[in-house]
Amino acid sequence: MFTKIFTGLFILLVSIACNSNRKKVTPTVLENKKINIEQAVKRGEEDILEGLYREIADTTEVLKNFESALQELYKSKNDSLAPFSTFDNQNGNYYKSAEAHTKQIADSILRTNISMLISSGIKRYDSATNRHDSLVKNILLKETTLKDLHNALKIVYTLPVIEKYQQNNLPGAEPLEGFSTRQSEIIKLADTLIKK
Repeated sequence: MFTKIFTGLFILLVSIACNSNRKKVTPTVLENKKINIEQAVKRGEEDILEGLYREIADTTEVLKNFESALQELYKSKNDSLAPFSTFDNQNGNYYKSAEAHTKQIADSILRTNISMLISSGIKRYDSATNRHDSLVKNILLKETTLKDLHNALKIVYTLPVIEKYQQNNLPGAEPLEGFSTRQSEIIKLADTLIKK
């Protein structure tokens, strides 16, 4: 169900991206024509896709709203998960401690009875928290789906921008051709000098 909702949202956003009129201005992140992605990553600079997407999201109302809602969702995650997580950890620690204390009981019959008592308590606890555990697993699966869709969304919105940039800013081949011709001339000269 969750995946269907986000897939629908994703399709809606893609159609908006494809139908919206894009500015013919070069995005700020692409204004520096000497971009070296490898060096930028090594220096910890911004990922070019992220920079492009941020520019688009800042100027597109539906994306601005989506990003805002996403940030609010991430901020509220800890508030929603922390109470059960703390409760579950405390109970897990109790049962580990109880098992450790049980191992210290010298009387084997008493130790077995207490061990069965603890096992029974763990089963009751697991039964009582089954719904909570299921919800937490579901939340984590949805979080993965949401991250996947968010990454896909970034690509869908930035790909047309980079393609437009490529069309409008592809340098001519003349400097390359000139350099290649000059190389050939120098190679020929070197070859001639060697053969003398």
